[in-house]
Amino acid sequence: ADGRFLVADLPAGSYRLGVTKSSLRLIHNQDLVLDADRDVVVEIETARIIGEVRAATSGEPLADAMVMLKQVLDAYGSQGSLFTVASDTQGHFAVERLTSGRYELTVQLDGYRPLMRDFDVPSSGVVDLPLDLEPTPGLEVMARLASGRSPQLLTVVALDGGGQPALRASRVLDSEGFIRFASFPEGTWDLLVSAPDSALLRTTVSVPGEPLAAVLPDAGPLHVRVADLVESDAIATLSIVGADQQPFLRLDTSGELEGSWQVVGGWATVSGLPAGAWTLSAQADDGRAWSGSVVTTGGPGVEIELGH
Repeated sequence: ADGRFLVADLPAGSYRLGVTKSSLRLIHNQDLVLDADRDVVVEIETARIIGEVRAATSGEPLADAMVMLKQVLDAYGSQGSLFTVASDTQGHFAVERLTSGRYELTVQLDGYRPLMRDFDVPSSGVVDLPLDLEPTPGLEVMARLASGRSPQLLTVVALDGGGQPALRASRVLDSEGFIRFASFPEGTWDLLVSAPDSALLRTTVSVPGEPLAAVLPDAGPLHVRVADLVESDAIATLSIVGADQQPFLRLDTSGELEGSWQVVGGWATVSGLPAGAWTLSAQADDGRAWSGSVVTTGGPGVEIELGH
């Protein structure tokens, strides 16, 4: 009740002390060096962040923009607490009780280029952040499977010149297979495209530009069995290589690339495998290994058992 606490039997060393009170959304972190018993007085001073999100071209307020603040804990970019709020109908937002330090700000809204900025929060007072978002032309996609069907969900990842993801998004398509990714920024992008029951498509797009007509290879699941692991707690890692000696990769619905799968209880299921000839290998942590090959049609599921 008096705010006191005790942490006993800590060895000498460097520590990060964190204090939170969820009902107030209050989060405080500080570094301590302990070489003996000591009393620590934690004085928490906070500041208030306010701001307005506006369209850079017209100055009109923008509602429902997602404003995210991440605390930067050290010079290496380690991140701490995350605070998320949405702008109101007048474009205003407020974040209460932020402790002092460096923060990374990200603002996102469909139809506008994401805004990122670093800034310092003082130990007290009010920080006013006017935020102007630049509109983007977006990317229009007309997608269908090679079999002629229109997928219901489309996942895209735009890679920058260094091969790093600059944007990930998943959207539901309309009945004609059309979707517009409103926040897609201008530029020329290496684009990864995937949908349920399809393999990964890799192409290049320019924004602004013509709508992308994406024909996705049909694909099906592959069920892999390792008999030695069916009644074992051991887990193996499965990888797949095509006839061109390139590893098989797929996108999950969050836009993350997958190139390996876990064999648990002797089984693994790999979805999105197109027609082709494939070489499979699985290796357990204890050094045991299994392999096999399979030909898939890109249709109904195929099952294979790996051997030594």
